[in-house]
Amino acid sequence: RRRPRGGKGVPTVAVDVNDENSATRAHAVFMEEYDAREGERRAARAAAADELHAATEAGTAKSAARASTFQRKLDVDHAAALAALEAGAAMERRALAEARAVEAAEEAAATAEAAAAAAAADNLLAQQRQEAAARVEGRERAAAARLAATEGAARRT
Repeated sequence: RRRPRGGKGVPTVAVDVNDENSATRAHAVFMEEYDAREGERRAARAAAADELHAATEAGTAKSAARASTFQRKLDVDHAAALAALEAGAAMERRALAEARAVEAAEEAAATAEAAAAAAAADNLLAQQRQEAAARVEGRERAAAARLAATEGAARRT
């Protein structure tokens, strides 16, 4: 589930974009690991500061320059780790938003399809009712015509 990215010691945590809890758990795991590494970085920074102080006390310019370089390298690594953390969080947020948008679009399409099917069913039912009414009206006319013919024949006889 986790693998280092680019050798910088920045963990990558697998996230299920359909599960908000997965993103929360992934962030918690990432923060635990980040905090552990941050403790190591603080200790290294403190050691570098102590070394710089000792070198300054001893008056050795070469040692002071070396310690200062180490401190700058630590600061650069820290900034890179923070940038990677922010980029990872942004990617997770973007993936979650995209998944939500796809889900909403699918839901809207299903709703529209269901509405179209209901409208088609309503139209078909109305057409069948009209046809049935026309048949009934035609039968009534035929029955009235037969009755009139029968009454006419009865009068003639």
